[in-house]
Amino acid sequence: MSQTYSLLVQSGSIPNVPGLHLGKNLYVKIDIDEGGIHCKYKTPVAEGSLAPKWDFAQTISLFSASANITFGLCHKTMVKKVVGQLTTTIGELVQRCTTHNDAPVELDIQARGSVVGMLCVLLKANTVDQLREAANHGLLETQQGIAEISSASTVSRVAGATTMVVGVIKENKDLGSALLKVASRLKPLVEMGDKIAKIHPYVNLAWSVITSVYKALDAKLEADQKIIELAETMAEVYSFTNDVGFLEAPNKLLEDAILRIVIQTVECSFFIREYTGHGFLGTLGRATFTDVSEKIVKFSQCLKQLKQQFEHGTDIQTLFFSAKIVKDVETLVKSNLLQQLTYHKFDAIQRATCLTGTRSEILATVTEHLSTVHPKTNVYWLSGVAGSGKSTIANSVAQHFRNLQRLGVYIYFDRSAPLGNILAVVVHSIAYWLAKFNAYFESALCAALDADPSLVTAHFSVQVQKLLHEPLKAACTQICGPVVIILDALDECLDSNSRVTLARWISSEEFSKLPLVFQLLVTSRPDSDIQNHFQKKTHITTRNLYPVSDNTESDIERYFCAGLQEIQQSHALDPNWPGDTTIQMLTQLSGNLFIWAATASRFINQYNPEKKLELLLNSGSTISKSLDNLYTVALNGAQWDDHDFCKDACLVLALVTLRENPLNDKEMDLLLELKSGTSAKILTKLACVFQWTPGNPPHPLHASFSDYLLTYNRSGKHAWHIDTRFWNGVLALKCLKILNTKLKFNICDLKTSYLRNTEVPNLSGKIQECISSDLDYASRFWGAHIKNADSENTILNAVKEFTFTRFLYWLEVLSLSGQVSSANRSLSQAFSRLQGRDTELDEFLKDALRFILGFGSVMVQSAPHIYLSALAFSPEKSLVRSKFKSSFRNIGHFDSKLGDDWAALQKILSGHLGMVNSVAFSPDGNHIVSGSYDQTVRIWDAYTGAAVGEPLEGHTSWVYSVAFSPDGNHIVSGSDDQTVRIWDAHTGAAVGEPLEGHTSRVSSVAFSPDGNHIVSGSYDQTVRIWDAHTGAAVGEPLEGHTSAVYSVAFSPDGNHIVSGSYDQTVRIWDAHTGAAVGEPLEGHTSRVFSVAFSPDGNHIVSGSSDQTVRIWDAHTGAAVGEPLEGHTYGVSSVAFSPDGNHIVSGSYDQTVRIWDPHTGAAVGEPLEGHTRGVSSVAFSPDGNHIVSGSSDQTVRIWDAHTGAAVGEPLEGHTSGVSSVVFSPDGNHIVSGSYDQTVRIWDA
Repeated sequence: MSQTYSLLVQSGSIPNVPGLHLGKNLYVKIDIDEGGIHCKYKTPVAEGSLAPKWDFAQTISLFSASANITFGLCHKTMVKKVVGQLTTTIGELVQRCTTHNDAPVELDIQARGSVVGMLCVLLKANTVDQLREAANHGLLETQQGIAEISSASTVSRVAGATTMVVGVIKENKDLGSALLKVASRLKPLVEMGDKIAKIHPYVNLAWSVITSVYKALDAKLEADQKIIELAETMAEVYSFTNDVGFLEAPNKLLEDAILRIVIQTVECSFFIREYTGHGFLGTLGRATFTDVSEKIVKFSQCLKQLKQQFEHGTDIQTLFFSAKIVKDVETLVKSNLLQQLTYHKFDAIQRATCLTGTRSEILATVTEHLSTVHPKTNVYWLSGVAGSGKSTIANSVAQHFRNLQRLGVYIYFDRSAPLGNILAVVVHSIAYWLAKFNAYFESALCAALDADPSLVTAHFSVQVQKLLHEPLKAACTQICGPVVIILDALDECLDSNSRVTLARWISSEEFSKLPLVFQLLVTSRPDSDIQNHFQKKTHITTRNLYPVSDNTESDIERYFCAGLQEIQQSHALDPNWPGDTTIQMLTQLSGNLFIWAATASRFINQYNPEKKLELLLNSGSTISKSLDNLYTVALNGAQWDDHDFCKDACLVLALVTLRENPLNDKEMDLLLELKSGTSAKILTKLACVFQWTPGNPPHPLHASFSDYLLTYNRSGKHAWHIDTRFWNGVLALKCLKILNTKLKFNICDLKTSYLRNTEVPNLSGKIQECISSDLDYASRFWGAHIKNADSENTILNAVKEFTFTRFLYWLEVLSLSGQVSSANRSLSQAFSRLQGRDTELDEFLKDALRFILGFGSVMVQSAPHIYLSALAFSPEKSLVRSKFKSSFRNIGHFDSKLGDDWAALQKILSGHLGMVNSVAFSPDGNHIVSGSYDQTVRIWDAYTGAAVGEPLEGHTSWVYSVAFSPDGNHIVSGSDDQTVRIWDAHTGAAVGEPLEGHTSRVSSVAFSPDGNHIVSGSYDQTVRIWDAHTGAAVGEPLEGHTSAVYSVAFSPDGNHIVSGSYDQTVRIWDAHTGAAVGEPLEGHTSRVFSVAFSPDGNHIVSGSSDQTVRIWDAHTGAAVGEPLEGHTYGVSSVAFSPDGNHIVSGSYDQTVRIWDPHTGAAVGEPLEGHTRGVSSVAFSPDGNHIVSGSSDQTVRIWDAHTGAAVGEPLEGHTSGVSSVVFSPDGNHIVSGSYDQTVRIWDA
């Protein structure tokens, strides 16, 4: 029987210590420590006396006589002020008290070696009778303070102390004694450790929760008798632990039975922890619980049934009751509300878990942390280098909490299987699976979706607030214990902007305030963009798998032992194979990388494992290059000296590595023109480096394998190296060959042209039957592969054959499969790579782009009308028409409304009801945005000219300025209503609330180059910086101008902002601090209308109403040379050429001028032709052309080198042109006008 002790802190005698005259509120802190396990208590505060009396009594258990006990005398009015302290052992203090006839003894309290006071203390060992008597009076409960286990990860060390709490409390009917009994019954299982490796993590967790609750119990807690009975039932279930010898022999059925009991025990423990007010909900837990009695009854019933089935040896059914299970929570909202979410089913079936008995330390640390209450901590970030086993650990943790029915959602990123719209998928998946996990969350989520269906397309910040944060807060009070959310391999989220957005969200203050019951585990490499957000955040606990723990090497050795034993048995090798020495050598070669061990085992487990092992041992790996050497050895084991195998294997490796969309093995055979089954055979040969099952797309076993194949310095000397340009060329030729052989007229055998695509009966079935997967892939991605390939003649000729003979058939496939938008992308990609190689092809590709731009809206609706309408009505001089019209003689002949040739005007974008002030292209050139006096922003399809969605409404006055974010996902607008607004470029939905702060018209807005910030200039004389993700103002307004700010811009590196004002000055600002950089740039003698940075960021150009252009040093603010003079009226617009060697300016004097920024000299004569003032100028992306828009209602194109007008003026607008810009590929121009239209022109 273990010993317990009674402690009495009676009184003290304290001399007048300096500082204590301000207040005499004294108390004593007691800290008991044994092997890192602490219990802490404190006495009440004795007020107003230097001779305090406390009479504080406490029963001590779980500690031996050798435990240290420290008494600290503290003063309440001082911040954590300890007046003095004394440390002794329990045994020594008991001995002193015994010698003193079990009376209090005087202890000297010291500080800095001097005695500062005295305490009267009694500590004595209890007899059984005394303990029973004390129990009956409630003295086993904590009286005034909190006793806590401060190191939950040291469960195994605590196990030995459990014997102290057994037996003597059997007759006590309070909650504390019942919990102690449970702990004592669990103790034999805790001590068994790895002998019951499958069960042990859950036993540890149950023991940890039970003992922490006991230590934290408040003597004043009035526990319901039923909760006490539940604890006693828990203890009774474990009566079998009096003799655990039967567990020494492996018995899966027995292990599974006990595991179910332990898992139910953990759930009960979570419930009791919340009930007593020491769980994730704190003191709110008990107050907010519903149906407590019913839950307790169900817990008890389930435990008793499990015990009964265990004792009778019957099969344990899936008996489990959880406090999170909700019965009849009214009628929840229809399931179709949840179907609005674009959630993803993350299939972990092929994702490995840790071998039983390995990674025990890190798994225990992570699982215990996520299960334990840590104030203000709700994120655990596990980082490590490639191959260190992060994802395997994450999957094991997921399985652990899945077994406990505590896994809310498990999301993983995989660069070989992109998720599409990453932010939407992540938010929607978390929301969807949490709704499936918990009915209260589901109810809150569905209510939000029902109230506002547009939430599913709102900005990220709105979605996380409405779909996650608010439902989480609504549901938390009805959830016992932790709900675990896992984001695995965040670094493999290839969209850097989305990755940063997720990291910013997780590290935000708002996330830190989410209910602690929801615990997030994130794994990733320690990449800077993630680390910069996660480090030094108080709500994020971090753990790096490097440096390697002491257990890693032994875990890898154990992994090899188990894996090679399995190989030895399956291949009937010598029972002594491979031997301890060999396993130790493999362990050393691994460099402590688990991916090395996994890949090596897969490599050895092939034909002739002994030979494979010998090859591996002779590879000469070093730790620094172990992974590369392993991949080399693993691949070298295949038949690379066989020419046919080498050729086919390289094709397979190239496709898996460079593919634009995953393909399964059969689809790969078709695309690569391989004999059926070839890809499967090769993937089988290379099984050690791929995750793959027949009929599914293969994925590299680890992201580092793709890096290895693509990096010349790592694999360049081997046959399997994937040269990106060469192999993209090969894949492009494969795609083109498929297009040139499989495309045909009316490929789906449509019976009539009178139906739209959407009206064709069983169109999806026809597509599946007639458009093979390889043809679908080739139709969508041939351009992408050409873009990343060398422009060889073979590719050039194949493209000519395809475009000159099957162009229309290709459009037919895209029309039927709903992929018309990809046509422009593919043609533009091919043109950018092949331009200048063949004049005839160049002209045809440009004409093809015009053809799609002119008739894209028709193609989207009906495949037959590619021929009946688009071809029939195309201009006589259209190269597409001339190539294909003779092949379709039955198509009617019409005089094209477009004339003999394509007009410069390609599309009129009508819809605005007021003047158009500002236009911009999206970075990919697929969309146009316009801002108007009609108070709206509109998005347009740049190829079809169709409005994308409804007008973006929200502004209450004129919109003056619009811009796309660098990633094309968002739009910003500035308005006369004094606000800035952010819009989702894909859905048109407003992102959050308007950005308010300006007190007058917002004249100019711009995104920072990284897309994280927005700058706005206003007539209120200020510049403001905004967080583009949250909409929050960054710092105070940038003040200094004394009149309206008309133009603002970011520097190319995003570190500075330039502003031009009606106060005749230009100012430079630090974009991070908002501080003015130097003095205002003075020199202009009238309003500054336009400012811009040079491409290298070293200079600034400004145009003014004073008829001059000025150049400034962006670092010093000094004027560079004299003002550029020549205009005879105000300068409205200025811009640098892409190479920074020229400046263009547009003026109200009706001219455009080109300047040399190095000398300040005018380049040639003024560009004359406009008949009214020039409002906007811009360079083409290649710097060869300039576009200008004028109040004379025309747009003009100029040769940037000669100054000559290119063609006739572009006419069509019926009022002044306010804004012009080139498309990113330079093929088109968009203009906005006071005639309320946006127009697209052929450049």
